[in-house]
This record gives sequence, structure tokens and C-alpha cells, in this order.
Amino acid sequence: WRLALWMLYRRDGAGFAAQFPQFAAQLPTGWELLMQATAAGLSAPLTSSAGRLFDAAAALLGVAYRNAYEGQAPIELERLARTARRAGRVLPYTVAEGARLTVDVLPALYALADGAEALTVEERAGRALDFHVTMAAAVAEVLGILSVRTGLRTVALAGGVFQNALLLEELLPRIGGYHVLLPHRVPPNDGGIAYGQAAVALARMAHSQHA
Repeated sequence: WRLALWMLYRRDGAGFAAQFPQFAAQLPTGWELLMQATAAGLSAPLTSSAGRLFDAAAALLGVAYRNAYEGQAPIELERLARTARRAGRVLPYTVAEGARLTVDVLPALYALADGAEALTVEERAGRALDFHVTMAAAVAEVLGILSVRTGLRTVALAGGVFQNALLLEELLPRIGGYHVLLPHRVPPNDGGIAYGQAAVALARMAHSQHA
């Protein structure tokens, strides 16, 4: 809910609560102070995790406001999206090209949020699917740009977000011309990071013993 709160507050100020009363009712007391601290950069670290975007989408659609276990909100968002009775649509987003590519999905999240509280469950399912389709389209576009820059045609899809089977189903047809690598023996999420850290530690121990 934190990222969802920030994006609504950034656009609408405190008046967002009147437009999104169901979401506002889920917020803890003192959320205004949290926004002030965030605006000042206090205890507000940046994140590059795609999972946080799925958390925000889930909160905006009223699917899940908090995670009782790891990945709960994205899991429930995927589950809802799979019940959609229409094809998914690509929501607006932008890719800024520079030394570092920047994908701005705020327009997509705003499109997801606006009017969402008045939607039926079926309509929310459609928007949940739209978000998955949009994320897949954005990833495919970025891969295309990077491939042109580097000449590489091999792509490794890693990170916890790629445990989302629906995201993969939407992405893979869009990158059919690439050699795609997917984790099989090691999980793509934090478990994979832990495995890598252990492998590095063992390699350093072995090196020190033979030094």
C-alpha cells in the first residue's frame, strides 16, 4: 500500500482520499506524516524491484493491501487476472532512452486505479490482466532496445517477478526471436541470491586454503 499511497498522493495530494475511500480506509493512522517524510527523503529508499509495482497494482485494485507472506499481493493479483473474460490491453507507459533506460509505469498504474473502486470483480480482473500485459510489453520493449545497443540475442529472465507464470506467458511470445534462459535448479527470487552468496563464499574459502 505504501507505493500506491505515494503515487496517489503525488498526483492528487490529500484529496485522493475522497476519490479512493476504500483504499484510504485501509491506511494506518498518521499516513500524512509518512508522506511528509517520504517527500523529504527520510527513510524512503529507492527500489528497483518490479515486485513493488505488483504490490501497488494489487492495492489499487483492492486485491491485497498488505503481504501476510512473501509475494502474497502479486500472487493474488495474478490469480484475479486469470479469471478475466476478455483479452488484456497494454496500458500507457513510457521508456526514456539514455545511458540508463528508465521505464515509467506510473501512467499505467494511474489508469489502473482511476474508477477501480466502482468496478465489478470481473472488471477488476480485466484490469489485473491489463497490468500483466503492460509489464510484459514494457520488458519486451526494453529488451529490444538493449539488443540493438549490444547485439546480444540471449536473455536471462531472473528476479522474483518471473515466478509469476502469467507474466512469463505474456512475455515469451513477445521475445520469440531471443534465446531465453530461465532458472530451473535455483529459484529466481531471493533464494537464488542466497545460493549465489553461498557459492561465492565457498569459492573464496577454497581459494584461501590453496593460497
